[in-house]
Amino acid sequence: MTILEDLWYGNVRPTERSIQRGGRLDNLMKLLCQNEDDLMSGLTDKQKESFDKFKDCQSEITDYLETEAFTSGFTIAVKLMVEVMKTMEIPEV
Repeated sequence: MTILEDLWYGNVRPTERSIQRGGRLDNLMKLLCQNEDDLMSGLTDKQKESFDKFKDCQSEITDYLETEAFTSGFTIAVKLMVEVMKTMEIPEV
């Protein structure tokens, strides 16, 4: 399959990441969860609801920013390829 076909059929997922056990992201995620558990244990039900809404908004913002970063990066990559192709000599037939 071509990369476009792989993308179409969902075989390529630009936002999917694997997390290496014991790596920086894994450690940060564990710390985040631990801190969230500590915070949640001291909140009232109303505060927990507000915090859940806060996390939902934060997640939406993160998704939006990742989409923007991917789009921007892809656009820059295409512009680079166009520029490189312009500098290549085209053989005469």
